[in-house]
Amino acid sequence: MKSIKSLHFVAFCALIVLLSCKKETKPPIEEPKPKKEEPTLPVPKDKGEYIPIKLEAEGTTLTLKYKENTALLTEIVDSDGNKTVIIYNTDGFPQKLEKYKNGKLFFIDYYEQKDKKLTNKIQSFDHDAITNRTSPNGYYTLTYNDQLRIGTIDYYNNNKKLIKTSDLYYSESLNLSEISSTEHKTIAYTYDLKNGISSNIPFSDLFTLQLEHWFLKCKNNNLTTMLNQESPQNNIDISYEYNDNGYPSKVILTSAKMKQSITITYKRLES
Repeated sequence: MKSIKSLHFVAFCALIVLLSCKKETKPPIEEPKPKKEEPTLPVPKDKGEYIPIKLEAEGTTLTLKYKENTALLTEIVDSDGNKTVIIYNTDGFPQKLEKYKNGKLFFIDYYEQKDKKLTNKIQSFDHDAITNRTSPNGYYTLTYNDQLRIGTIDYYNNNKKLIKTSDLYYSESLNLSEISSTEHKTIAYTYDLKNGISSNIPFSDLFTLQLEHWFLKCKNNNLTTMLNQESPQNNIDISYEYNDNGYPSKVILTSAKMKQSITITYKRLES
């Protein structure tokens, strides 16, 4: 009986040793590694294309309208009720530009594209709102350089007599740098390196021939100076504040005669 108890005791001890050995050889439980935090990337800026829809200065507002779902400029209206209306042909080229004052039509330009690619002639007419009659006011012809920018403008009177020629010169970035004329001395221009206010408006350089809106000259980049050799008192310096997309949002125009602050609002073009 004693030997049986001893046998049971030995077996029990062996079992304890066996269990102990198994417990020691069991691999340790690994603690879960903390997740590596991903770096927070800056939100990318919107690189879409924008067109100006409103320019606001003290006492005046300029509103720009476009053909639906396009960047084709159709109207420029100021807060005094004066406006410009631009009409396009079926090929998308300018066909007619009308100027109104106090709601009455007083001036018309007709565009011609003989090759259906570039405007090469513009005929001007005065309109009498009282008699509703239109009379010719001369015309001008355009030639283009190798970069398809306007290179020369010849102005003619109603008798087809050449009265003035203007030559246009451009920088390497295709910004208008100089205009020299047989009638006036050179006007020189400098620019910044940001997105031009009118860079997404087709034919904006063409419209500057009839309209005095300085921002239409910002076809690639933005004007910073306009220097008039003949009349230095008319020189203009322009400085900008830019929005997150690189377009001017605030403009300061300074000359010997005035200083004006302008705020610009844009609309994003749908892709």
